[in-house]
Amino acid sequence: MLLNDAIYAYQKNYQGKDRSTTARLKFWSEQLGHHDVKTLTSLDIDDAIGILMQRPAQTCLRKKIGKNEVGEDVYEIRYRDLDRPKSEATLNRYIASLGSVFRFIKKNRMIRGFVSPISGVEKFKESQGKLEFLTEPEIEILIASARSARWKKLACLIRLAFVTGVRSGALKAMRWKHVNWELRTITFPITKNGEPHTAPLNDACIEELRRIYSDLSRPDDLVFCGKFRNKSHDFKSGYTTLIQKHFPGRALTFHSLRHSCCSHLAKMGVPLPVIASWMSHKSLRMVSRYAHISTADREHYLGSAF
Repeated sequence: MLLNDAIYAYQKNYQGKDRSTTARLKFWSEQLGHHDVKTLTSLDIDDAIGILMQRPAQTCLRKKIGKNEVGEDVYEIRYRDLDRPKSEATLNRYIASLGSVFRFIKKNRMIRGFVSPISGVEKFKESQGKLEFLTEPEIEILIASARSARWKKLACLIRLAFVTGVRSGALKAMRWKHVNWELRTITFPITKNGEPHTAPLNDACIEELRRIYSDLSRPDDLVFCGKFRNKSHDFKSGYTTLIQKHFPGRALTFHSLRHSCCSHLAKMGVPLPVIASWMSHKSLRMVSRYAHISTADREHYLGSAF
């Protein structure tokens, strides 16, 4: 089986939402697509990575060109070169994309006795950077200020993002039918990792949702829509205005609310496996960077163990 055939099969079955996957797999198709998967080695992959490292970083440009037959927006996607090399994190994403193809081959038993050559490829060491997050009192300041925003749903959006830790994409796609008032949960049919996720809601979240719910709301309506029921509101500008007003000089994005959720859970002594499940992570690797924040649980175990 050629790598091109494996990539085609993988993309045909891909259900994730990472738009960059296609571009990354296109690179592997160009460099190694005509190789037989069984004969591919880690050295072949390393040689291709060497070529990739010589290419500049790129930014994705999306231009709306119309709608398809089911009414969904269609975009023209172009890439513009930047005046800097690709980062270590970007190179690792290329490696991960190829690894996903190899895992797909193994999972579906497309090649008997297949051993992925990606295991012999060393990933690049990434800088974790500075994790920016808000404390619970700071979140309350943000929510209180959001109540006077032009878009009346901003306070509810911030509350849900902080309590559930759900990414902005999932919140944008959230519909009223996904809210279970009786069980006090939200079920997101698909998340970034391609799997459904159910998040519990506290009293504050329920109260915020009831504030923006009306008798005119229909089950299929987007919760965080604007003027149109089936079009999510672009809240970036309103959120950024609040951040600049209350926390000037801090590199806080909307995704920082997800970090804030993780750090708050860690401070409360919530075990890392529970935080990983809360964040819909498949492993502890992504939440391990919050381990230093949590001391309450270690103090408890220290007393009982010694």
